[in-house]
Amino acid sequence: MTNQKKETIVMIAPTSEELNEIAEFLPDRQYIIKPPSTNFDHSYHKGKIEINEKFIEIILISPHQGGHSATQAILSEAISEWKPFLVILIGVCGGNPKKNIKIGDLLIPRKIISDEKQKISENGIIPDPEYYNPSTELINNVEAFFFQKKWSKKEIALYFPQLKDKKKSRYYKMYSEGMIFSSNSLILSLDSDYSTFQKVFMANRKLYGVEMEAGGVGIELRKSSNISIEWVDIRCVMDDASEESRSEDIKTKNKISASRLVGDFTFQFLSWFLDGMYAKSDEVHHPKKAKIELQHENEENILLKKFFEAIKNENIHKIALILENNSQIFSKIDFRVRKIYGKDMKFQLKDEKYTLEFWSYSHLGGEEEWLNISNSQNQEDKSGFIEHFKAKLLGYGIINGE
Repeated sequence: MTNQKKETIVMIAPTSEELNEIAEFLPDRQYIIKPPSTNFDHSYHKGKIEINEKFIEIILISPHQGGHSATQAILSEAISEWKPFLVILIGVCGGNPKKNIKIGDLLIPRKIISDEKQKISENGIIPDPEYYNPSTELINNVEAFFFQKKWSKKEIALYFPQLKDKKKSRYYKMYSEGMIFSSNSLILSLDSDYSTFQKVFMANRKLYGVEMEAGGVGIELRKSSNISIEWVDIRCVMDDASEESRSEDIKTKNKISASRLVGDFTFQFLSWFLDGMYAKSDEVHHPKKAKIELQHENEENILLKKFFEAIKNENIHKIALILENNSQIFSKIDFRVRKIYGKDMKFQLKDEKYTLEFWSYSHLGGEEEWLNISNSQNQEDKSGFIEHFKAKLLGYGIINGE
């Protein structure tokens, strides 16, 4: 008889509505009703993925309510019962309209801002934010899966028929460079909850959405830091967090659609990811114990390499094209991009050491373009910028040292 190794992944869907839709995508699903004499005193869904004679058990649970406390409590029980190597928080969220986040977009945050603590200030009691970091390697793999499997080419109407526009197709988008605000209480509107949310957090340019559970996962896994558990938060936007006027019927439809989309996406990702982990090895690897190679080079890294080549070759047209259409990729290596439109156009790419400025000026005789690169002493320094940019690409593993 073949020796079959089994390891466990725990997935948490916050509410019953999300759980029921997401469970439809769980392979070999069974519904387990409150098993006696265990550390886990709740009903749950169980499934499995088999790769190379290894069984990876998937446990899908829910606290059946939002909030940090309920999420932390059920995760604590699950860790005690199954000792998972991976935790996935999966569900819906509200999008930040100031970042142009739309219904159906996927958010995979690199940082969680949580409001479970408060402090006294001259303006009264305000949140004292805690920060939690999901696993970078897992997020990088989610990015790679999204682009390799061409989710950006799939029409969103597949899961959101209510958003179908006869004049223009809309495709999936994924945001994985930003943050999510995890509130311990329901935020009905960014405007009405100004003191709790907008005043403190909207100033952060990387805040892409809001939900209620990731803070609980962060608390529990920080408490269990002696255990090797990787985690990721995968969300689908179900509404614009600033809108109160949308009918309950539309909200319900959007929640169902978002739950189905994120369930389909996440289980397809898991099959792809686990195949990469286990298929070519006789030894079971955890993400922390062995660096998981990306199954392809994602589009952001390719664009950053192209930008680097354009700088070296002084290809001003390509520099402008990448800055105009892909400015968000530079946050991956800690650069900021500003766009200024008016009589002329200006792009400014900046970090703590260098500033690159691209100018385009239209006049009667045609159009002129020029580039200026300066260091923090305001001295022109193209060669220094090239070396600095290369060092960042090396540091983030986007290029190698060859």
